[in-house]
Amino acid sequence: MDAYAPRSEYCWVDVDNGSLTVDGPAETFLRFLCEVVHPIVRSTREESIKLVSMFNEQLRRADWDIYEIERIAGRPRYDFRRAAHTSRRAVTRARTVADALDAGWMAKEIERLEHAVELDPALAIGTAKELVETCCKTILTKRGVAFTKSEDLGDLTKKVAKELRLVPEGITDETKGADNIRLILRNLTQLTNNLAQLRGLYGTGHGRDGQHRGLQPRHARLAVASAVAFIDFVADTYRYREGTNR
Repeated sequence: MDAYAPRSEYCWVDVDNGSLTVDGPAETFLRFLCEVVHPIVRSTREESIKLVSMFNEQLRRADWDIYEIERIAGRPRYDFRRAAHTSRRAVTRARTVADALDAGWMAKEIERLEHAVELDPALAIGTAKELVETCCKTILTKRGVAFTKSEDLGDLTKKVAKELRLVPEGITDETKGADNIRLILRNLTQLTNNLAQLRGLYGTGHGRDGQHRGLQPRHARLAVASAVAFIDFVADTYRYREGTNR
């Protein structure tokens, strides 16, 4: 195979020595990558997803990504677009939380999230729930609070809320916006229950019938952003309690 493989008179792809560079319009190159993972070319969905994940790791540096637009005989067909910044910001923030808690397993879940939001919404939703669960278990362990394997996410969230006093009793009725503050904090702890239910309906981890229709990447981004909002606030509160010995 030649070092340079022509895709058109305007685009050349250099695949020598394991590198991949392009000389030509970005759109032409991106269209070529979509053809590489077309159902006619790739025999399995897993192979396509693996390749698209590899491509997107590099493309997002230039604010592009490849995403699924339809299924052909059960296999995905892809197109390209400007990368969505919302999910990337959420993933970046989640990494900061994982680093602050020194939670290696959270880092693995975050890596899975980054690759799944656009390509596999069901996996992203399931992983978002697992990320919250891991965060709760990590903080409870660091605070010396016991929990059992049988406790679900709702139980863990209640223990974290109680241990960190997420809904503080020190907010008096005279405090401006006291009711709003209490409501927001209580809703934040309820968020995990809704996330767990969403995972049960649409996330990974459960068998589906042949008529099941999953959610789309925008729903996955909402689930991920919600999960990150929770772990971000919980981790900040944990650090505050540790710093003040409260």
